[in-house]
Amino acid sequence: MPVIVTQDPAVIKDVLIRKFDNFVDRYPDKANLLKHVLHANRSLPTVTGNEWRQMRRLLSPGFNGKKLKLLRPIIELSCKQLVDALRKKADTGVGEDVTECFDCFSMEVILMSIFGRKCNLHEESDEMVASVNAAFAKTFGVLYAQEMALTFNSHFPVLSPLMKYVLAQTDIAKLWIPVQDTAAHIIQDRKNSDIKRSDIVQHMLDTKDNNYQMTMFEMVSTAVLIISTGMGHNMTFMGHLLATHPEVQDRLIDDIKNYFANNPDATLLDAAENIEYAEMILREVLRLFPAINVLSRYCMETCTTSNGIVIPKGCQVYLPVCNIHRNPAFWPDPDKFDPERFRSNAKVPYDPATYITFGAGPRMCPGKQYSHIKIKMALISMLREFKFVKTEETDDSLPLVNIFQVTPVKHLKVAVVSI
Repeated sequence: MPVIVTQDPAVIKDVLIRKFDNFVDRYPDKANLLKHVLHANRSLPTVTGNEWRQMRRLLSPGFNGKKLKLLRPIIELSCKQLVDALRKKADTGVGEDVTECFDCFSMEVILMSIFGRKCNLHEESDEMVASVNAAFAKTFGVLYAQEMALTFNSHFPVLSPLMKYVLAQTDIAKLWIPVQDTAAHIIQDRKNSDIKRSDIVQHMLDTKDNNYQMTMFEMVSTAVLIISTGMGHNMTFMGHLLATHPEVQDRLIDDIKNYFANNPDATLLDAAENIEYAEMILREVLRLFPAINVLSRYCMETCTTSNGIVIPKGCQVYLPVCNIHRNPAFWPDPDKFDPERFRSNAKVPYDPATYITFGAGPRMCPGKQYSHIKIKMALISMLREFKFVKTEETDDSLPLVNIFQVTPVKHLKVAVVSI
């Protein structure tokens, strides 16, 4: 089957935005390989056509600004618990692996904002977390396995029976059954309860789009998707970059101090929405280390792009996100950590088509705003009390695994110092 891999901004805009109706789907799964990767496989990335449109319309309001304001107390509680955990690591003078603290924060926010479960994972265990950790530890990543299965099926459909056999033997999906069962149990309990909460599960239970309402299977699939995508390494990379670029960190600390000095009644959410430099830093971290390395779209009918390239029906289009984000044609000195690229009045404005961490167009990740807000709230809450500092154990070279998700080869160690 034909494949096009491109970094051309004009083609990217056509595929993701201008000619979107011709590229609605990501992969065809005629051989139904997904059931061997993840039993709960009816979420936004995997459904197609009108099913995708219905689910997208229903879910999108669950991540809008109004809903985020309702989630503010949940995220603030997780930020407080993160700061408390870092306080125990502060001022030891040795390099600390802060990855665990950041992972606990990410999972806490997910459990509380998606399922409404109050918890402190820095101090206690949780059945959902145990199931997720076991699944991640024993596979090379369910998202990667999913992409590889669908990619293989798209390019070599004649060999789909072989891929189905291999996936059935490895039984990756089996490892995620405890996660799915726990999610299903929580959702069913909420469905049978009269208690109403301001979380994503409640939104899925209560919302209808015309005559469409999400099934239990689709709600479980969506919950598992949020869990598996929410456990990224963005905050780990951010802590490392701040430790190795103290001038950037000090400037943000000053901006945070000035903001709260001028706005003593401001909340963490207010600060996250108004401190521009925090947003600039986050965008630059995501440019250098996007959570997903490749975006894919399936061409449903032969079409011609705005610059004359013919994309045939049945062709898979790949957009290599990491390569685009580090292409010197689009980004001067692309490997340099430079938040100034994202200043609103930057001297050299970037083309939005060359920054696609969350995708673009109608199929852009609906959780972008939610993800940005929770990370910035955590960042601001940490830098009000601490700074990250290099030690002899801090590796400047930052070795990575860059396959489907960008992941550090080893845990990153930095010192945590009280301000």
